[in-house]
Amino acid sequence: DTLTVTSTKDTSVTSSANMALKATKDFTAEAKNSTMTASATATIEGTQKVVVKGSQISIKGDAKAELVAPATNVGDTTTTIKGASIKLDGAKIDLG
Repeated sequence: DTLTVTSTKDTSVTSSANMALKATKDFTAEAKNSTMTASATATIEGTQKVVVKGSQISIKGDAKAELVAPATNVGDTTTTIKGASIKLDGAKIDLG
């Protein structure tokens, strides 16, 4: 059995309290352009893997942006790191 909701006009779902979308199997949301906005904190979390993929990806923070993991790889063919101050800190640093 399938429940299908179809509209040829702008559609919105609004709640004045909490709202949850849950699926016990796969969940897909698709649009030409998508925006998710949170007034406080937005979290994307996967218990095993999170994949962000696109021809161009921008990660920006107004004050700070962190990429933290026990093993972290940055770059492939061409990688640019720039800033007024750049610090490399580690027990072993290989350049070249």
